[in-house]
Amino acid sequence: MAMVLLTLYLVAVCILISLNSITHNVILYFIVLSLLAGILCLAFTTENILVFYICFEATLIPMFLMVLGWGARSQKMRAAFYLFFFTLISSLMMLLSLVKLYALTGSLHLGELRGLELPYFYQK
Repeated sequence: MAMVLLTLYLVAVCILISLNSITHNVILYFIVLSLLAGILCLAFTTENILVFYICFEATLIPMFLMVLGWGARSQKMRAAFYLFFFTLISSLMMLLSLVKLYALTGSLHLGELRGLELPYFYQK
């Protein structure tokens, strides 16, 4: 719940700050920002790790659009692709760990995984 409240607080701050700084495609900016906030709230409230992973990956799309569409520097295209590429590459490691966790336990539900003791080798 704390992460949802923090997300909503930061979205409100972003809206207040962007009222004066966003001058083009204002409606589209607020749609993308709302989409990002919704996906983040869904990611923070789910009890399934796979749904969290999908939401985590889905946040890449609005972030990519925001950097590409409303970035401030001349190399915003490069920055957007770097953000997308490096986040996607690192999240593939998380996907592999989810597959291994499912193979070990047979579940990706947080309620079932709480208190589960995995061998130290797998925890690393």
